Amino acid sequence: MKNNNTKKIEYITYSQKILERIKIELTRQKISQKTLARLCNVSQPTISKLLKGDSPLTLEFIYKVSEKLDIPIETLLSTPDTLTDKLTEIQANIQDEIYDNFHNDNEAIVSDPTLYPFRGITGKYNFYCNPTISSESELLKGTLHLLPSKRAGKSFCSCQLTLYTGKYDSEGKKEKKLYTGMMLISLPMQSCYCILSCDESAEYVFLLFHHMFLTKANLECRIAAVLTTSAGSYRRPTMEKCIISRTSLSSEDLSEIEGQLKMNCSNIQITEKDFQEHILKDFPEDFPKVTITHETIYSIEEAFIQKSSLPENTRTELINKLRKYSIDRRYTKISTHADDILYNFIIDKKRKKNVSSEDTSESKS
Repeated sequence: MKNNNTKKIEYITYSQKILERIKIELTRQKISQKTLARLCNVSQPTISKLLKGDSPLTLEFIYKVSEKLDIPIETLLSTPDTLTDKLTEIQANIQDEIYDNFHNDNEAIVSDPTLYPFRGITGKYNFYCNPTISSESELLKGTLHLLPSKRAGKSFCSCQLTLYTGKYDSEGKKEKKLYTGMMLISLPMQSCYCILSCDESAEYVFLLFHHMFLTKANLECRIAAVLTTSAGSYRRPTMEKCIISRTSLSSEDLSEIEGQLKMNCSNIQITEKDFQEHILKDFPEDFPKVTITHETIYSIEEAFIQKSSLPENTRTELINKLRKYSIDRRYTKISTHADDILYNFIIDKKRKKNVSSEDTSESKS
């Protein structure tokens, strides 16, 4: 038989677990204590005492939290650890491991944002990327914050990516995903690495873009490589590009520049129909004649081989051989020219905006 003290300790531990689950959900949904107080129709001091554990939890409060935050009440009241509990603990351990491993004596890796390589790089950027679901075409938008932070007395560059999914919740609010992590600079590789994770989906995302030393100016924009997992039902590893820009880009801007987000290279391939329809009238007359090849290219669906009557090992060998000799490129790369084109585009946009503002001011005067 358990004595009363043991039961009391177990109850306190259980209450703390429920409170921790509520706090995690408030952080995930970006809901303040003040907002929660309004939703639950209680005062803010009451909410503060409840969340600190200074006031005993009531079933009425737990029910209201479950309803207003859209959390199954059995998740809040579960005695065994839930998936969220486990992921939160794992996430904290992984972040500790990442932080400790990259705060070492390797001078080639810079993590302290107060040092010279970070000059002009920290701050807020607008974020744009393609959706990873093939049926969706609208560019996803968000914000990326690279901010000086401290932990255990050491400085590091924290990353926070807020990505809007393009969908809306039941209340008509934009759905968003929050990724947090840290950024490192590798001097030999001349690269910035952002290591980000999302607690909600137990997901990691990696951003990689070219580093340059800046003196007085801020980094204006970059095209970055993104390693992520597709949002579709198959959850496949995905490599794509994104734009980070201190200047907000309009729908018209994005329509003009979105081709830079394709997984392309310097050899641009285009159909004759699209070339004649969209490009020819703007093509320079002194440019070398466009080469039109008539080489036949077979398009073979892997699924057709998998469904064929061939033995399984033969099907595997055939698919491997097809992939070995396919014309698909082994890698894609964001070239210096791509960054230059984006930079020139944005600087020209800002210049035109400034000229327009000056003209407007002069006309008023």
